[in-house]
Amino acid sequence: MYKYWLWIFLFISPYPILLFKVNDFALPPWSEFERVLYLSFVQSFFSASLALIFGFLGALGLLSWSQSKRFESLRTFITLPNFIPPLFVLLSVINIFESVGSFPFGLFGVVFIHVLLNVGLCAVIIERLIRENVGGTWELAQVEGAGLASFYWYGIITYLKRDLLSLFIFVFALSLTGFTVPLLAGNIEPLSLSIYLFNKLRLEGDWGQALFLALFESTVLYLFTLLKTKPILNIGRPLMYRGFKGLSLPGVAWALATITLILLLGDITGWVSGVEQLFGDSVILPRFGGAALYTFSIGMATGLLSFMSFLLLAGYFFHFRLFRFFGFYNSPSPIFLGFVFLLALPEVGRGIQLVCGLWLLFFPLLFRMYGRAFIEPLQKQIEVAKVHGAGSGLILKSILFPQMVQPLCWLSGVAAFWGAGDFALSRVLLGQDRTLALLVETLLGAYRLDMATVVALAMLLVGAVCMGLFVGAGYVYRKKYV
Repeated sequence: MYKYWLWIFLFISPYPILLFKVNDFALPPWSEFERVLYLSFVQSFFSASLALIFGFLGALGLLSWSQSKRFESLRTFITLPNFIPPLFVLLSVINIFESVGSFPFGLFGVVFIHVLLNVGLCAVIIERLIRENVGGTWELAQVEGAGLASFYWYGIITYLKRDLLSLFIFVFALSLTGFTVPLLAGNIEPLSLSIYLFNKLRLEGDWGQALFLALFESTVLYLFTLLKTKPILNIGRPLMYRGFKGLSLPGVAWALATITLILLLGDITGWVSGVEQLFGDSVILPRFGGAALYTFSIGMATGLLSFMSFLLLAGYFFHFRLFRFFGFYNSPSPIFLGFVFLLALPEVGRGIQLVCGLWLLFFPLLFRMYGRAFIEPLQKQIEVAKVHGAGSGLILKSILFPQMVQPLCWLSGVAAFWGAGDFALSRVLLGQDRTLALLVETLLGAYRLDMATVVALAMLLVGAVCMGLFVGAGYVYRKKYV
């Protein structure tokens, strides 16, 4: 009956482990902490605000697109910067800037990258919110004499203020706890709480202050979760695709798609040069091959662990309280989680630590995004099967697995893709250049941008192969056995 407590304990265990391992709980110097808080909140506020502003304009552009498969594919396309590893987008932007001048490292650079990462996702979400809640009212407002600007403010922004606030908090929290972008695009001063935590652990070795910062960061994230008083989207509600004539801005949507394409391609002129440099470098090339294999193994292991976890959760550990737990639980900072593994499990292999850490980071997010949607409806079938005397093993094999295998393989493929592109946790647990993401950092630090771009493309390719293997396996099983 209380088996679900094992899952809850597993996900909250990093905090009590560190509490028992660290003897001295210490506060950072107030002047230093105040400065970091100020910079982190300023960076996060502008990142979230600008992402929502430009996302709103993008949403008005998307209103001109129909419900056809072509436009649905384009909507997915403009959200890709938020889906792929931020390291790739960062490197692409730096390449573009360096081809015409120099990249503005520091607060402006970090905010700029965060906006590019999130604006497409914000545009698609806001468009859906408008179609769900505002569809059909624009024509009525025109009849009653409402102006365009007035309808934008009162008919959309004011009416959707709670949803927009939830979206703002989501982007704000991502920016506040970000690591990759503030580390590589920032300057000397920490521009996020995760960077400050990393400095306390890596540079100063102060576990007492690090524990305070980790608990503070988690508390802030939990408070943000409480502020999100309603889901951003209601997937079950129908969308309206008519009645937006005169309200949409068609050119903005295509501009957003063009920006996404530029981000994904980067400075394409440097690709050939990067390949030539890579294959002509007798030092980097062997490290590249080893890093590619290691990245592939990490991605596949993360996907497999996620696949098994979803099956076990659905078949043996299902409980509504566990679903509620994952609804408000926020994964700890990958920096904090990495150092907990190093402190608590020093004898365990770093690769195993990395895979387990990635699973702890990704599983709650994947569960909230998609997992619950296809696990919860199956519980009635489980209850009926148990009434007829079926055991857990038979239920899992004959009822759950055939229905879950395809969506589970897709979710596991996403976990594998993210695992192959991980930078933050790998930066703590692994040595230099063990994965392709870490090799990109090394090349970026040496200012070998063309070669770093090629390695980043290889990182995406390895992640795509991992995801493709899982998705393909699910499709084949579904066609052959179901």
